[in-house]
Amino acid sequence: MFKRIIINLLFKLMERRISFQDIDDKKIHNWLSRQFADDGFRDYFRKRDLTLLKTMGVGVNREQYLILVGQRAENLYLLGKVDEANKHVLKRKAEQEKAAEANKINKTD
Repeated sequence: MFKRIIINLLFKLMERRISFQDIDDKKIHNWLSRQFADDGFRDYFRKRDLTLLKTMGVGVNREQYLILVGQRAENLYLLGKVDEANKHVLKRKAEQEKAAEANKINKTD
């Protein structure tokens, strides 16, 4: 109980000092979209996922199992964010190509 009170107090202190104003979401999105085609990222994801699954499979206690499930969920969430960023980039490219094609057709008329 005392441990939980200290942890909650530390989180409250951290929240006061954390500022998201200097974080550029556009840079994060660009980085995530580049990871989709990166073989290194894909290998990292696969290795991390397999490591977590194998560790869960050998038999761990409940607390360790919940930690591993959380780590796997975070790993899958990262993959989802990368996929989402890639789809956004592909959609934007398709829109730009359509616009360029429409401009090309309009110029010939």
